Amino acid sequence: MSPTVVAVLSDNQAVSRTVAPLVGRSAELTELVALLDRVATGAPAAAVIGGDAGVGKTRLVTELVSQAGERDILVLVGHCVDLGDAPPPYLPFAEAFARLAAERPEIIEQLLVELPAIGRLLPGRSGSDPDDRLGRGELFESVLAALTVLSRSRPVLLVVE
Repeated sequence: MSPTVVAVLSDNQAVSRTVAPLVGRSAELTELVALLDRVATGAPAAAVIGGDAGVGKTRLVTELVSQAGERDILVLVGHCVDLGDAPPPYLPFAEAFARLAAERPEIIEQLLVELPAIGRLLPGRSGSDPDDRLGRGELFESVLAALTVLSRSRPVLLVVE
């Protein structure tokens, strides 16, 4: 099998990247794609992919994201970063919505009208006290509400890696 070259958006610019073929994970991918197909019918689904470092979790997720794109599923991706005792709050969601804002600003603008608290996740738009407990609760509710609003027009895949 030869590697596949895919275009990846990075800071709104296309970048070519070589992706190795998926090896030894066809059963797992089949299960995950079945979940995508289920989501495409309007049913909710969730999956947790676990395993030791180096077993192919990221490569499997990369293929899942590709399959979701082929099915016109909106993909939001955010990462968790181990920064010791004080990781940035809501980092995976902040990254996912910031990417959406960069790639599809019209979608974010619509979300902000209905859910202004989402603005706290976007670069340059926060302004509330980060220790505000009521604000945190509102932010949690807004993330869930945003995913609900987004899923009204098309299926959504949220990847937290």
